[in-house]
Amino acid sequence: MSDDKVFNIGIIGSGQGGGRICEAFYKMGYTNALAINTAPQDLKHLSLEDGQKLLVDTGKQGAGKDPSISNSAYTQNEAEILAAIADSLGEVDRIFICASAGGGTGTGSCIPLIEIAHRYIKSLGIQHPEKKVGVIFSIPTVGECRSRAVAKNAHGLLTEISTLASKKKISAAIIVENEKIKKVFPGLTMREFWPKSNSSISSMFDCFNTIPLQDSLFSSFDPADFENVMESHGFMTIGGTTITDDLSAENISEAFEKNLKNTIISSGYKLSDSKSGACIITVSEDVVDNVPGLMDEIDEAMDKISKRMNADYIHRGIYATDQEGLTVYSMISGLPTPYHASQSLSKLMR
Repeated sequence: MSDDKVFNIGIIGSGQGGGRICEAFYKMGYTNALAINTAPQDLKHLSLEDGQKLLVDTGKQGAGKDPSISNSAYTQNEAEILAAIADSLGEVDRIFICASAGGGTGTGSCIPLIEIAHRYIKSLGIQHPEKKVGVIFSIPTVGECRSRAVAKNAHGLLTEISTLASKKKISAAIIVENEKIKKVFPGLTMREFWPKSNSSISSMFDCFNTIPLQDSLFSSFDPADFENVMESHGFMTIGGTTITDDLSAENISEAFEKNLKNTIISSGYKLSDSKSGACIITVSEDVVDNVPGLMDEIDEAMDKISKRMNADYIHRGIYATDQEGLTVYSMISGLPTPYHASQSLSKLMR
């Protein structure tokens, strides 16, 4: 891990989908990473070091669509997994477990891995592991959920994660809706589909994990702010929207709210349901030098966002950048279980 990131985050990916998410973070510089699977073929093509790949043997080269197989295998091999985490992650501040809901390995292993990650965090002498371990998991497309087994597996994992979130046993849960990839990134080739999805998640998160270390002449989003948002428990959403004209307070605040929808992360949340949030605004040097009254518009936008969130304060940061126009990044946490995701999976199970 480079020293330009706020938190030294360990990434553990399980199953095919979780391994892909782990790989995307690895390529973003999150090299404290480990991919685990019950199928050797799914580990083979991941661009991690061989020592950062762990095969958990089930005797069947995979778990099929049966989560109980991987759940049992990961539980029985807990000591081996814990040792592999220690070797691959080393000293970290927090951990994200990455998995794909729907299949056998990722679905069945996610909960055991959360418990193992808690143990590892404790072994590092870090207090309150429930604040340091989060989850990123994807929900399969409607087409994939035509298999009732897939829909049932996905719904089961969502329910389990929701229970942990409500009991504040995990820091943050991020749901990736694979069905939204086609809408947010239309026209992707088959080869581009998953890499684009996974890189968008890792790059958006990395924005918040790097910007607090940059200098700002305007307003800084510091590491303590980031920690507050990360540790508000519940579900989390992240997004970014660029505005190139009409940089009004209304447009800026609307861009923040659009980030709840215009992303592959689960939507259907309401700002008023959140417990914590952050807004980072990056502005091109040209806009900084030539748009009068912009600071007033940004301050007014922040006030509008705070009122919509029903929050006393929203963490904020304003930074000059080479990127054209003005970009509004949002991170909103402490959200309840996304009702629509649960309902849609319930319908597909029938």
